[in-house]
Amino acid sequence: MLLFLFIGIDSTSGSESEEESEITANELPAKVREAHARSAQAKWTLNKVERVTITSPSSTRFELQVSDGKQHMEIAYGADGKLFSATRHKAGEDQKGEQENERDD
Repeated sequence: MLLFLFIGIDSTSGSESEEESEITANELPAKVREAHARSAQAKWTLNKVERVTITSPSSTRFELQVSDGKQHMEIAYGADGKLFSATRHKAGEDQKGEQENERDD
């Protein structure tokens, strides 16, 4: 299943826009797959994978939604395999959980 979500852009204000598309784990760049394989959540269930393309400034990140039955995490990597952010959620909690780690670019 391929899903596109487009968040609008206001070119006069310089706001960024994002396009998310659901992809398979096999479509992840090798560096992202390798980084995730070395992570503490490597053995967790992979529930969803998305490619997020940001237009201003131009960049791409990959978001992985994983769970271990008790908690859920959304982990974002840059195309280079570097951790961008990781957000942990308890099972049953909505997606606005506590921010665990964030990388500045």
